[in-house]
Amino acid sequence: MTGFKRERGAAAVEFALLLPLLMMLLLAIMEFGYAFFIQATVAGAARVGVRHYVVNYNSNDPTTAANASATAIELAKSAVPDRNLVVGSVFTAACAGNTQTTFVLTYKYQTMTGLLDPIVGKNLTVTGKGSMQCGG
Repeated sequence: MTGFKRERGAAAVEFALLLPLLMMLLLAIMEFGYAFFIQATVAGAARVGVRHYVVNYNSNDPTTAANASATAIELAKSAVPDRNLVVGSVFTAACAGNTQTTFVLTYKYQTMTGLLDPIVGKNLTVTGKGSMQCGG
């Protein structure tokens, strides 16, 4: 019975020592999952933008072509979690018959917990690319 009294608080001490490590591991898993989610979302937004551009582009009407580009960029911005964090959106080439155009969307990544800010910095960007062939 005397041996039991000496070990009575050992489990609580071990738990107190391991809890911060377990919490950091849990937060790191959540942060990396969120980063993968953001990457997939930005890539999907780029695909949405390039598809809208290719479908609505009209090479015979310059006004319609410019509107298709602007609308595609706005549509892609609306497909990301925070449209104010989009720092760049550009088409590599204008549509022409049977050519390929690529839309590149750049998004400023903000960490969910702030835990990785000292490691990755606060100016980390995520880039999504969508590429599609223009009709002819």
